[in-house]
Amino acid sequence: MKNLKTQLAVLLLSTLCLFTGAHGQVQPTFTTFDAPGAGTGPRQGTYPFAINSQAAITGYYCDAITCHGFVRDGDGTFTTFDVPNDVNGTYPLGINEGAQSPDITTMRTTWITASCGTATAH
Repeated sequence: MKNLKTQLAVLLLSTLCLFTGAHGQVQPTFTTFDAPGAGTGPRQGTYPFAINSQAAITGYYCDAITCHGFVRDGDGTFTTFDVPNDVNGTYPLGINEGAQSPDITTMRTTWITASCGTATAH
C-alpha cells in the first residue's frame, strides 16, 4: 500500500503542477484507492500510471494470477479490462482526454478503448 500511496501522490502532484502552474491557488487533494480484485501479496496490488485533466486515472492491478487494466473515473467509478488473448497481462501506459470511452495505450496493443469492461483493439 505504501508503494501505491507514493506513486499516486507523485502522479497527482505532478498533474496539479501542470494544470495550475507553480504559483496556482489550488490546494492538492490526495486520494488513496485499490482497484477491485487487487491482490495483497508480493508483487500484487494497484499501480496507477497516468491521469488526464478530468481526473480519470489508468493503470493496472495484479492478483495472484495475472495483471489487469483499469480506469478510475474522477468520481471514483472503476472499469476493469483485459486485452484479449494477451497471456502476459494488461498494462496500460497512458490515457487520452476522452470523457466517455478513453483510449488507453498498453505495452502489447497500441490503442484500446475500455468501455464497460470490454477492451477493443484499434
